[in-house]
Amino acid sequence: MLRDLSARKEDVSRARAGLLHHVKGKVVEKDTFLKGYEEAGEYLSRRLDRLAKDPNEEAIHDARTAIRRLEARVEVLPKSVRKRPETKEILASWREVMERSANVRDLDVTRGKASRHKGPASAQLLAKMDKKRRKLVKDAEEAVESARRLPPPRLSSKKVTQSGLQRRFEKVASRLWSRIDELLPIVTADPAKLEELHKLRVDSKKLRYLLELTSEEGSPDSRRLKRWQDALGEIHDWDVATAYLRKAGVPGTGGLLREWVRERDREFDGFVRSVLGPA
Repeated sequence: MLRDLSARKEDVSRARAGLLHHVKGKVVEKDTFLKGYEEAGEYLSRRLDRLAKDPNEEAIHDARTAIRRLEARVEVLPKSVRKRPETKEILASWREVMERSANVRDLDVTRGKASRHKGPASAQLLAKMDKKRRKLVKDAEEAVESARRLPPPRLSSKKVTQSGLQRRFEKVASRLWSRIDELLPIVTADPAKLEELHKLRVDSKKLRYLLELTSEEGSPDSRRLKRWQDALGEIHDWDVATAYLRKAGVPGTGGLLREWVRERDREFDGFVRSVLGPA
């Protein structure tokens, strides 16, 4: 690889220390937060309605992004709101949408990659995916309908304080960066750490959406997280595609599998360079 593990740990530690200092210096404004919370809830409602009508790739992507952004806002709410039974029920319904829609989304990604290739093996593979997608969409639609019946957790401005928002924001941000700090040297040292790659991708997304609460979407740290998120997403897509291809058992796809593995390796090397290079 590009550097030994100890050097990578030093690079990651420097990046984390700088970002944690940056995060602690940012403020989550109560009035802006409350307005954004209401808007995010309304936006999610529209995205779920659209997804229920037509579960295409764009609708799935938009609904999943809307859920993540609202989850970031719920994460910094007072404990009295986060721990309410109705809040837990709502969050569980969103997680169900995320899990089931991820199955459809991953199949769509794999189908898109396979559709670029011609021949009987690819045609057989695509037919198999189309059949599976219909079942996955049906499963996802059930979760979407359940989530549509549950509005976002209710908020009282009296229960949300400026100091409480700030403390919770810093606590969650620090916790996410601690996990990222642990995962980065492990992941960059071994491209086969799929579970760790997945966790790193999820935590990077969560922290990026959390930073949006401070109007820091365009900051260097947010841009760096976006680069990592995009690169990790590409790696995940190749992992999903190659795993599907291995299990599909379609004759004549060995060459395609080898090509996809090479693409995955290139994406991983690019990610490592982005982590170890200049911020």
